[in-house]
Amino acid sequence: MKTSVLNRWFVRYSLAVAVMLFALVARWALVPVIGPGTLYIMVYPAVMVVAVMLGAGPALLAGALGLILTEVWLVEPTGHFHLKLSGSLAVRSVILLSASFYVG
Repeated sequence: MKTSVLNRWFVRYSLAVAVMLFALVARWALVPVIGPGTLYIMVYPAVMVVAVMLGAGPALLAGALGLILTEVWLVEPTGHFHLKLSGSLAVRSVILLSASFYVG
């Protein structure tokens, strides 16, 4: 009995990481065009695609990865791993992770 490649857990999670990295690189490349204001404009659609295509587990990984890497790469000061714990970060986290779990 043949199984689909997408049924293997490491393939699904690797694809989730790849999709999120692609979305973040695309968002970083669009900073000169659309500005730094809409940080998660590429993260939300990427998480939704991962959730629909690969399931809830990979979507949660993609959402957490997107949240952390967006805060590191796109929030000033960029390039530093310094998550400033605030109410807005908590709201963004809850929305992104719950949406990824719900859609997945």
